Amino acid sequence: MTSTRDYITLGEIAAKLRMLRVECSRCNRKGRYSIARLVREYGADSSLQQLQSDITADCPRRQDPTAELETGCAPFCPDLAKL
Repeated sequence: MTSTRDYITLGEIAAKLRMLRVECSRCNRKGRYSIARLVREYGADSSLQQLQSDITADCPRRQDPTAELETGCAPFCPDLAKL
């Protein structure tokens, strides 16, 4: 039986990128992360979901209980569109 998944792993990203940009579509927060370091920290089979959760943990928009879906934290990785 073949298993399908709907996410890309850090190991798959590592095969194509050295750095991963993460930006918020609702504010000016952004950063660059070494894929090698992320693989060491999270593992090659990890999805980006936990990574994004950790990266945005200190975001004021994420911590605001009154923030709505349209105004809350919205991280994305622009380089992944090229993969």
